[in-house]
Amino acid sequence: MIRTVTGLVQSLPEYLDDTLKRIRQSPPRQTSLAFQAFAWLIAARTALRADQLCEALAISSDDTKLLMNRKPNMQLVVVACRGLIMIKPDTGAVEFFHHTIMEHLAAEPELLELARAVAANSLHYLLYDNFAAPCETLEEIQHRRHRYPLTAYLSVHWSEHLHGRFETEFEDQIIQLLLSPAILSSLQLLPPQVAFESRIIGHFSVPKPDTWWGPDKVAMSLAVHYGLRFIAKRLSATGHDVNFTIPQGPHYTPLHGAVFHADANMVEDLVVDGKAWVDPQDIWGLTPLHLAMTLPSTPPRLRIVDMLCHAGASLSQPDQDGDFGSTRCCSVCKRRRYQVSPRIQARC
Repeated sequence: MIRTVTGLVQSLPEYLDDTLKRIRQSPPRQTSLAFQAFAWLIAARTALRADQLCEALAISSDDTKLLMNRKPNMQLVVVACRGLIMIKPDTGAVEFFHHTIMEHLAAEPELLELARAVAANSLHYLLYDNFAAPCETLEEIQHRRHRYPLTAYLSVHWSEHLHGRFETEFEDQIIQLLLSPAILSSLQLLPPQVAFESRIIGHFSVPKPDTWWGPDKVAMSLAVHYGLRFIAKRLSATGHDVNFTIPQGPHYTPLHGAVFHADANMVEDLVVDGKAWVDPQDIWGLTPLHLAMTLPSTPPRLRIVDMLCHAGASLSQPDQDGDFGSTRCCSVCKRRRYQVSPRIQARC
């Protein structure tokens, strides 16, 4: 129960309904601001700081670059939201004042439509002219991170807002991003602590030579890395290289990346439809099958191992330590008590 300023005691659902009614009765600009803020907070994969939320609220499809004068003052956002959000003083993160508010708001008709706007704006932001050219020095990267705090969030999570129906709806814009220097700008702005990104694609601190960097070469790897299955299929169908090895980091091919993420559907698309090589080796001599055997024993892993074996993956390919595929499969399965694919058992 909640005691209001008038002394009336209400249940939380009643209080939320009453608050939403007052938000809808506010001036249109305040109402729009409140629901846009709610949409970002509901969609966000991690907590957004106040400066990041304000920057997100400044994104407009009418603009070709981020206009700083569109950024609202955070206090105005709090007022527009009628107390449903708060700023944590220790981290600056913006949160709903009660954990059930998100569930209550998610069914509101305005929020259902605004989920699409969040997806579109996530993509539009990275395509802004502000990020059209990659930085040339580490100092420029630090300056850009400081000036545009939302990059720390969207450089990691932009694709997650586009999975599902939005991936097909915005396919042209996604491909535009993957085939432009803007994607390199995004990779440069990944927070240093995001280790899994560099584990897959290496570090992009400064622009790389055109001798290997190019849209026809890396777009497929990035589509796989970001879990954009429909986009990867379209790129493969239009002639993009499904076997290109990124010559930095672990030297992964798209198939390595799909296995690393335990994305069985993507592995199937690459091996069956994309005709990807099944035995490329990374910098440590690991093939996709070697890599698959290091994954937790789950149905996707077993399916991946089965598909790779069915496609002819070698069990006699040694890695840098001299372990063969069959040796690694047997030792890993025994040590971790994994289930073994019937195709492995038949060939060991």
